[in-house]
Amino acid sequence: VTLRNITVINPKQAPGVILGSTTNPMQNVVFDNVLVKNPPASYFVCKNTNGIATGDTSPVPSCFKKGR
Repeated sequence: VTLRNITVINPKQAPGVILGSTTNPMQNVVFDNVLVKNPPASYFVCKNTNGIATGDTSPVPSCFKKGR
């Protein structure tokens, strides 16, 4: 799964939920230039997922690594 060139401005709630299965986690999820401006305190729910954040992605979800 790849999300690219997305901007979310002033979300009222968490802008994303990324949930994979405990027995079969999501792999190779990519956020490329995904920007959340003025996120709430808890900005992503992220479990059982391995991903990479590239470009100007901000903030980086907790279950992602920062890439190039």
